[in-house]
Amino acid sequence: MAKYCTHCGKQINENASFCKFCGAKVDFQDVTVERPVERIKKQDKGEKLPKGMVVVIVAAATIAIITAIVGAIMYFSEPRDTASPNEVDNTETANTENDSAEFDDTKSKDESNVASQIPEDAIEYNGHYYKLYNETMLWTEAERACEKMSGHLVTITSKDEQQKIVEMIETYSEAEKYNFWIGGSDSEQEGTFRWVTGEPIPLDMSTEGGYENWKSGQPNNNDTSAEGDQDYLQICCTDINDTDRYGKWYDMSDTGLSQTYEGPPYYKDPKYSGYICEWDSAN
Repeated sequence: MAKYCTHCGKQINENASFCKFCGAKVDFQDVTVERPVERIKKQDKGEKLPKGMVVVIVAAATIAIITAIVGAIMYFSEPRDTASPNEVDNTETANTENDSAEFDDTKSKDESNVASQIPEDAIEYNGHYYKLYNETMLWTEAERACEKMSGHLVTITSKDEQQKIVEMIETYSEAEKYNFWIGGSDSEQEGTFRWVTGEPIPLDMSTEGGYENWKSGQPNNNDTSAEGDQDYLQICCTDINDTDRYGKWYDMSDTGLSQTYEGPPYYKDPKYSGYICEWDSAN
């Protein structure tokens, strides 16, 4: 009768103490079959894993695969910045041009608004427009009235412009209108006169440059006036034969009145004053 190793199932010598195949100590077993079939199958195929562990491994592998697929889809679906340096430069240039166009468009709208506010009977001179108003107002009220029409009180920065304003007064002023507000003031800093457009007004153009047409002794800030400090400019056109006064500039209080003035009643009543507006452009 053949004898087999109970560990490896190999047929061994009947008198051997150890299996010459696997080295295991031999406990001889008499069998009538060729060898222990079930044990050999287990050794050839290995032990099977428990079913629960197999399920866990399969589930984990499935999750890993799905995650990888979703990640790949998201990566390739995102927009990619593949613009070349030249294309980037072109984009920046286009943006700059658009910003410039928007600025120009805003500027055009502002200029168009100015043009639409200029009265039809305004006088054009050297690219500027002027209109004389005979209504009586404070200096501050007159400036606001001009601003509401997208203009400002007139600024006189040259001898030619001065002459043009005097001609307007001679032509369009009503009777008993002798003084007209112009756009100069030292209300922000006493003694430093500026036009409403920001340019300085010299007190003496022979030493400071620029243009001025002050009456002799002006500005004098006659604060003895009951109306307070004289911070605002008027141009006086009383009598063309009065060369000392005609077309000259004065500093006056906001009302244009001077209760202490001794002479003709030019500063005794607001009815003697008007104002002149200017528009810098109609384009």
